[in-house]
Amino acid sequence: RDMGRWGDLVEADLKSGRGDDGCRQSKGGDMMQGTEDDEEDEDGAAPFGSASLRQSVSRHARLLYYRRMRAEADRAFIADTFASVFGFEMDQTPPAIDVTPTHVQIGAAWLTRNTEATTSSASLAAAAAGMASVIVPQASSAVVEDMVSCINKQWLVLLTGSASSGKTTLVRTVAAMAGQPLYEYAMNSSTDSSELLGCFEQR
Repeated sequence: RDMGRWGDLVEADLKSGRGDDGCRQSKGGDMMQGTEDDEEDEDGAAPFGSASLRQSVSRHARLLYYRRMRAEADRAFIADTFASVFGFEMDQTPPAIDVTPTHVQIGAAWLTRNTEATTSSASLAAAAAGMASVIVPQASSAVVEDMVSCINKQWLVLLTGSASSGKTTLVRTVAAMAGQPLYEYAMNSSTDSSELLGCFEQR
């Protein structure tokens, strides 16, 4: 299943020439619409070995395989295997974050911001300026990019880590970036599914 997903994601990138956001990413990290950086073959897709192909293969491999490994040894094995098979290193460069009044871009992933409460250009600019207070540590920016990619694909996201490692903060940060409400529910090992889904008690 994951191999099929991987191939579909890379194929979609190459056919459209775009990332998750429908926009190409410039070398400086800015969003560019409809700009062709790579030469195309007869089918309109980027040629094998092009920078866009390597970037797409690497990014989706990181999302589907690397991030799912919890142990550092397992992640190192995935990265080494990737390099041995494809002949280049998996890209681990922290993605740049770009904020506009209507969108937030994290690397190749993006979020549409909720602008229903802002009706004027001045209020939109103020909302964008307010994003300066939302800080994403560089070490976590790649995780946020992968989270946003999963959200855009409507995939479930499971964050793991020790207590106080920043899991809740990352989720709150993504919600703040999108300007969307976040509903939190505290659970523990004794939480029953009926507490989440509800149930009918027979009398």
